[in-house]
Amino acid sequence: MNKAGATVGRSPFLLLMPGLWAIRHRFKLATPRAVLLRMPFVAIALGFWGLLYWGTHIVVGFVAGIEGLGPMLVARLVGLMFFSLMGFLILSNLITAITQFYLSSDLQLLRTLPLPDSAVLVQKSVYCILNSSWMVALFLPPVLIAFGTATGAGAVYYATVFPAFALFMLICAGVGMASAHVLTWLFPAGRLRDVLLLAGLVLFLLAYLFMRSLVPADLENPVEVINRLLAFRADSPLLPSYWITRSTVPPLVGRAIPLLYPALLAVNAAFIMMLSHAVGMRMFGLNLERMRPSGGVRLRAGGGYYPSRAMALLYKDMKVFVRDKAQWSQLLIILALVFVYVYNFRLVPIDAVTALAPFVREVIVLLNLLMAGMVLAAVAARFVYTSVSAEGMAFWVVQSAPVRMSRFLLEKLLYGALPITVLTLAIVVMTNITLGVGAGTMALSTLVVLVLSVSICALGTGLGAMNPRFKYENIVSVSMSMGSMAFMLMAFFLVVATLALVAWPVYLYHARGAVHLPATIAAAALVLGLNFAAAYVPMRMGIRKLSYNILL
Repeated sequence: MNKAGATVGRSPFLLLMPGLWAIRHRFKLATPRAVLLRMPFVAIALGFWGLLYWGTHIVVGFVAGIEGLGPMLVARLVGLMFFSLMGFLILSNLITAITQFYLSSDLQLLRTLPLPDSAVLVQKSVYCILNSSWMVALFLPPVLIAFGTATGAGAVYYATVFPAFALFMLICAGVGMASAHVLTWLFPAGRLRDVLLLAGLVLFLLAYLFMRSLVPADLENPVEVINRLLAFRADSPLLPSYWITRSTVPPLVGRAIPLLYPALLAVNAAFIMMLSHAVGMRMFGLNLERMRPSGGVRLRAGGGYYPSRAMALLYKDMKVFVRDKAQWSQLLIILALVFVYVYNFRLVPIDAVTALAPFVREVIVLLNLLMAGMVLAAVAARFVYTSVSAEGMAFWVVQSAPVRMSRFLLEKLLYGALPITVLTLAIVVMTNITLGVGAGTMALSTLVVLVLSVSICALGTGLGAMNPRFKYENIVSVSMSMGSMAFMLMAFFLVVATLALVAWPVYLYHARGAVHLPATIAAAALVLGLNFAAAYVPMRMGIRKLSYNILL
């Protein structure tokens, strides 16, 4: 009896042990080759840390150097930063909590074990906090350090800001998890997560437009910048962002810390986490009971349509895309980022910049094509490279069907190339219209985008067929694999090489005032040959790999 009671008492920690063992074994069994393969990613992360530190240090140093207003503006920047992070962390914890508590695949197993709901809630709460806050916790330290170095803060600031931020994250996590339990009691969990994701995208766009409106078009007028920054207020004493701001700003500007606000952070972190656990104990089991399927009849839209043999695979992939919420929700995120990208081009003073040098407009168009090519490669890595692996353990159906692998891969290419080409064309055409380019430049940009879209999508389809991963927990892990990273590097090289070849005759045309026919023909031949090889060779190798190898 005592042993059973002790086991139940330790059950939350027992449920956390598999994750800890996995981390320990990953470090214990790491080979020198595995460490070397991860070094490029470590270097990229450190480089990103350096950029964050450098950019923040410049901005904060400039603001802090304004005579008379420096400390007040630094405090306003800190408050604005924590206010934005508060909304992001609460929404992130809310969406993650719905997945962890009510939509995770291990719930069926956990509910059959002789464990109390409190143990499952503790385990899920820890995973929710880690999964929803790791990115902020990883990339915020260089920003906080830059605030301290730019203002000359002492050791008290660094000893205060990191514990205060840990308590701040716990408060946001508790609010998000408690809200997830209540909202799941009111609405179905699956639909609620999708609605929250869409709401988060809308809030992101509105917040971006609002923050962009704070920055005047004329940055040379510092008075206008200061006035707009001071006009924004997010310092309600009832918000956790206010408490952490009041805890970290005094040591940042050389004043004593009022103990009230660190105490408010600590007390509210403990209270909100206990409140979240109490709400979970009250609603967790009830919500799971309400989520059981009722066996109701579902209507099927378009049930009378059956595709032809030539369109069957494409129709199947389209149906899977519509049903897989993870795919189209990520597409919404990409569209939101594209909107931000295009909107920024509207703010470029192209006429003023063009007056400084004769070829600035063409250089900006070339850089725009480069950025569009990078977007094309990144989107293709997520949706095209993974298209073959997305068949999963049901790939044996394709192998046993009367379908040649050449037709199968061509269908995958068509499925990925059509929407990605439309997306990339929309980016380039809209930004070119914003830049006011001529008809010749518009036509050349469109042709380059069409060629790159087909070749990069074919490259991704072929490489994905050469290195398929049909056993995966999440399809995103396939897009983050070493094969996907190799595809992105090859796609980046293809984009840079193509644009370099295109820029050669364009430069000669502007330098001579007339078309240099031999250079134009040679550049066109090299562009078409390079992109044809990048498309044809991986596709042929992918067809051979899938045709003559038993993959399952």
